[in-house]
Amino acid sequence: MHETARCIAILEAIDRELDQRGLVDKESKPRYLLNHRSRTSRQLEQWLGKVSAAIERKAASEQAPSRADFADYVRALQRIALGHDATATARDRLAALKELLELGAKGTTSYLERPAQPELTERAHAIREAHERRELERRERELGIAD
Repeated sequence: MHETARCIAILEAIDRELDQRGLVDKESKPRYLLNHRSRTSRQLEQWLGKVSAAIERKAASEQAPSRADFADYVRALQRIALGHDATATARDRLAALKELLELGAKGTTSYLERPAQPELTERAHAIREAHERRELERRERELGIAD
């Protein structure tokens, strides 16, 4: 943001100078400030592109639901990894690919689109909860805060 404001201030100062002294010097040659203005305008364009991308990412994250399921996270990773997220960088894509590879079969669309099996889903959820409870109890014992 600071760089964007700086570029705008420089452009305003250049414009004032050109308004006062004209676009050409005494020898009818374009003033050196015209080249400087052109470079500063390009810099401003680049900064505005970065700022607008950041604003779009923030707006998108604010609109996202506050709670998501596993499938939502996998689909988001897939969008980033496959280049369907215009705000993602090459580093983001690589990180998403690594995460999907670590998920193995669970990171595939075919896994996500399997017909739901409520009984198995409920059992898997119960197992996860039991595991999380045991892990929490273990950590509490380590810290000396167990009942």
